[in-house]
Amino acid sequence: MLACIRSATVQGARGLAVLVEDEAATGRLVRTMLERAGYSVEVAAGGREALELLAEAGKAYGLLL
Repeated sequence: MLACIRSATVQGARGLAVLVEDEAATGRLVRTMLERAGYSVEVAAGGREALELLAEAGKAYGLLL
């Protein structure tokens, strides 16, 4: 996964991401990596919460992980 983040950084990743992760420590780690790559990150603890985030009007997510 680190190679993907580095690749995104090189390509100038920017945008809004949804991270779906039920393990808090893993969520913090991946969120930090994505933020360093230039993403604004919203974390969902599960699928239902992720779907609610995606359904919100006015937000255009560029990444769902």
